[in-house]
Amino acid sequence: MRALWLLLALPALAGGQDAYERGVAAAREGDASSVAAFAQALEQGAVDPAVYHGLGNGLYRQERLGLAIAAWQRGLQLSPADADLRANLELARKRSQDRLDLPSPQAGPFFWQVALSPATQALLAGASAALGLGLLLVQGLARRRRGLSPLRPRADALGLLALAVVLAAGVAAQAGRLPPATVLVPEVMVKSGLGAEGVELFALHEGAVVRAVERYQPAEGLGGAAVLIELPDARKGWVPASAVDLADPSAPFPDLPSP
Repeated sequence: MRALWLLLALPALAGGQDAYERGVAAAREGDASSVAAFAQALEQGAVDPAVYHGLGNGLYRQERLGLAIAAWQRGLQLSPADADLRANLELARKRSQDRLDLPSPQAGPFFWQVALSPATQALLAGASAALGLGLLLVQGLARRRRGLSPLRPRADALGLLALAVVLAAGVAAQAGRLPPATVLVPEVMVKSGLGAEGVELFALHEGAVVRAVERYQPAEGLGGAAVLIELPDARKGWVPASAVDLADPSAPFPDLPSP
């Protein structure tokens, strides 16, 4: 599901426009119902950074630190350069007991991923491919009319096609990585291994944001799902998947019971 989202989804309010507007109106009045309205907007398909921003703000005002940070982290996946989301996360991070630095994007050679969302990259890749192919067609027809071989494409068309390939490769690489994980519970023990044989290594607390390295989904009846996480100092360990939220904008947001 995540890979499909990274390749195809474009942030939009879609059918959740009315719920989003109710959330904005409630937030302006300081009404706690804004959280339910923004959550409804997400359920109706409004997977948009503005919705996650508003949801995080409402949750933060309710002192639900882990869920607020999780919402903002999801918004940041959709809009990596959003200054408001980054400012909110920086402020909230100081309230977390662990006070870990936020994971830096694993862009590698794809440096633009720090500023562009996967959806934007996919759109640019498609546009570059379409323009490149269009230029090839136009140039080929023009050469044929002049009695020349149509099989000598110009550098501009090849450059656009090369750009499309590079952008698509970046999207594919990003789709293969897990998004950051936010701790939702007051405290979770990080263990060296799965199951009862794992040794307790250290504890993380609500609001900590860490890099997610691997996700373990057992067969039915063989224990719970788990996530391998990594800290900035390179310490690693496993936590129950239920204790964290992976910042996947396309996934259902964690349940929001009354505070």
